[in-house]
Amino acid sequence: MTRLSQAERREQIVAAARRVLVEQGVPAATTRRIAAEAQVHVGLLHYHFATKDELFAAVMSQITADLVDYVRTASPEEATIQRCVHDLLTGAMAAEDSLPGIELAYLQLTIALMRSPELSALATAKYQTLLDALAERFRATPNPPEDPDQLALVFLTVLDGLVVLTSALPEAGGLLAAAERTILSGAGSATTA
Repeated sequence: MTRLSQAERREQIVAAARRVLVEQGVPAATTRRIAAEAQVHVGLLHYHFATKDELFAAVMSQITADLVDYVRTASPEEATIQRCVHDLLTGAMAAEDSLPGIELAYLQLTIALMRSPELSALATAKYQTLLDALAERFRATPNPPEDPDQLALVFLTVLDGLVVLTSALPEAGGLLAAAERTILSGAGSATTA
């Protein structure tokens, strides 16, 4: 077996935690289960992450970075606001289709962090970082919305609701189109451009 650096071992454990969260949810994401998924002893997991909260913080940081990267690259630079919103929404739902449970697991982790006095700032930081990235992306469109910050807030609000509804009502038709219309209704005059 190849010996990994500390950074590589931490990445391995964070990746295992993400898989367990997606496949089994936050309540089932015990350090034992995560260690087994990472193929390491529990003691080694605790060497790298003193507590499960510390591990979840690392997971949230990585998820946030991945989401910001996605926001920046989901649409071509020249995409209109309509195309940008469409690409962001359909890409998020495609991620759910390719790895069922991913969006709900990340939302569940965010909510779990919000309920922890020690970690709630991480959930707040995740949302603020995403709001900033979305507003920046919306501002960069050739037909920016009247209020990119407000549209970013509407987008995240609708997306979180869409994640919950598509999980609860997988057969419900038209949710994605309704979400897109709702978001674009908050774009102001840019939707008619």
